[in-house]
Amino acid sequence: MFQARKLALVVATAATSLSLMMTGVGAARADITSVDQAKAEFQKLEAEVNQIGEQLDQVQQKLTTSQSRVATLGTDISTQQAKVDSLRGQAAQIALEQFQNRQVGTTMQLFTSDDPDHLMQALTTVRQVNATMNSQLQDFQTAQADLADLQRSAQSEQAALADQKANLTALQTKVQGKVDAVKTLMDRLTAEQQAQVDPVRAATTTSRDATRSATVAAEAPGATVSGNASARALQAAKLAASKAGSSYVWGASGPNAFDCSGLMLWAYSQVGVSLPHSSQSQSGMGVPVAKSDLQPGDLMFFYSPVSHVAMYIGNGLMVHARQPRYGVQITVVATYPSFVGARRVA
Repeated sequence: MFQARKLALVVATAATSLSLMMTGVGAARADITSVDQAKAEFQKLEAEVNQIGEQLDQVQQKLTTSQSRVATLGTDISTQQAKVDSLRGQAAQIALEQFQNRQVGTTMQLFTSDDPDHLMQALTTVRQVNATMNSQLQDFQTAQADLADLQRSAQSEQAALADQKANLTALQTKVQGKVDAVKTLMDRLTAEQQAQVDPVRAATTTSRDATRSATVAAEAPGATVSGNASARALQAAKLAASKAGSSYVWGASGPNAFDCSGLMLWAYSQVGVSLPHSSQSQSGMGVPVAKSDLQPGDLMFFYSPVSHVAMYIGNGLMVHARQPRYGVQITVVATYPSFVGARRVA
């Protein structure tokens, strides 16, 4: 009886210890009482971080496009304003000439002219001049209308730009909250529990190993990247692998910091292949590849809808900018969840 009570006390104490350890995890759930629950919560938070990160990339792309359009509209408005100012001067001169000639009609000029033939030639010339002046006036009116359209477009684009900046700030705050929740969750676990909750990290090179891998990749890329692929794809894979240990920064695309799609964009840009700065957009590039047919340089996509991308580098490994807590890592493919497809872009 005593032994049974003792065993029960040990089990209860262990459960209480994990429960207390998981209390106060901020944005992460505070009712987690087992490693399995912690793992599920961790995977949920990481998926949310990637989803919001993808939204950040898309908003940043829109913001960049809007800023470019605003700059272009500003140039167009300046050009159009100069044209309107020039035509306004011509229109004013036309108005003055019409005012000065308004008192003498054509019939009166015919009766009072000493040379009717010469007058008829002169009147023909006047009609031609009038037609030219009317055309100039129409040009002025059209230019004014075009200027007004450009100004309205600029105002609309400025308003959209302000909305996108506000959206970007809100998303940055939201994603940081998720990142903080992941940190709080993991910091309250023992090293052994962390390895169970995050097997990806357990199977990933440490920071020191990642730095060493980066050096090896830079000096002898073949030691890290291996497999059959096109020359450009192999070179892109070697370049991406050389960035293991680099920092993760939202919206960054190198050369010293990256987000997930930014790493792919940077690596492929070095070999002349253009990619958009969005994992979702990248998932539509190139041709589809089965997981069993992966070659170095192939892009691997995760979650549905797509919100994370990595690059296969051979030997069952991939390189990716995972999230701010981890930076750029070389990871065992089999340990990363929610694979949804791959594409070959070179």
